[in-house]
Amino acid sequence: MYSLLKFLVGFSLLISNSWGQVNIKIDPPKPIKGESFNIIFEIETKSNDNPFVSFTPVGLEVLGRRKEVSLQTSMINGKFTSSRNYNLIYEVVSDQKRTARIRDIVVEVGSKKIKHKPVSIQVLGQRKKASSLFLKAEVSKKNIFLGEGIDVNYYLYSRVQVVQAEIKSFPKLKGFIKRFHKVNERQQAVEYNGLVYKRSLKYSARVYPEKIGKLNIDPLKLVLQYSQERNNPFGGIGFGFGRFKSKGVSSPTVKVTVNPLPSENVPAHFTGLIGEHKFNFTQAKNKFVVNEAIEGKLEVTGPGALEKLEAIPLYTNQSLEQFDAKS
Repeated sequence: MYSLLKFLVGFSLLISNSWGQVNIKIDPPKPIKGESFNIIFEIETKSNDNPFVSFTPVGLEVLGRRKEVSLQTSMINGKFTSSRNYNLIYEVVSDQKRTARIRDIVVEVGSKKIKHKPVSIQVLGQRKKASSLFLKAEVSKKNIFLGEGIDVNYYLYSRVQVVQAEIKSFPKLKGFIKRFHKVNERQQAVEYNGLVYKRSLKYSARVYPEKIGKLNIDPLKLVLQYSQERNNPFGGIGFGFGRFKSKGVSSPTVKVTVNPLPSENVPAHFTGLIGEHKFNFTQAKNKFVVNEAIEGKLEVTGPGALEKLEAIPLYTNQSLEQFDAKS
């Protein structure tokens, strides 16, 4: 598979060397005192040697360690190269609000060694107040193949009464073929980060990438009119007339990694469609006379990028001449 997408939410540091690269990520980026969080060393290397990480925690207690490994193949200048991704994950906790640190950081892969400067971590005393209104783009997959379809849904989350939502700017979804869905804005109660919100779908599409690499699911922008009274997610209306406010919201950009299709073991009759499809061939009759036109129709049903499917040869006998084909 092509290089896996690393979502560097919040604080992260990246260092690289001839044998690979190392990224240090704090998850969540702003931890809370008394709650465990992860320090993740993301190591990409072409070496077959297992990496080793050492560091000294300051103001932190290490609770545990685990390792995740994945093999990936990427295309560079038309050639496939393989590398390994290691996630060395340390679960840590701080017992008080402070600026904690990890220092004496050394990453070793075989005979190669790299030292990293100390990393500071801001540990908060309490969780910040949750937003009452926000917009979020959610995709069915973030790591896909060229031509593979994914669903993109833009949801409005609210804990107050929204009176009106007007679309200010639609997402461009550049680099994708787009099929837009009819939106049902029916609200539903959902839990998000330990809080109950009302969620409603504002925009939806199925998209198909047209190029390899990292593509953006760009923002949907809304202008909202809302009441400051809290939602009752299980029913009831509590509008505070005369207390309406306006607010603009925008969904954060979501990155999607598009991998090239595998070059090995490709089926001889691969159409380029990804997913399970049904093929149904029909023609008006089975017996013809010389010089009579023969017409057949192949119907394809499935989740793939049918817009890009070229007409498939239906008749291959040398005695037949194909003079018109369309899809």
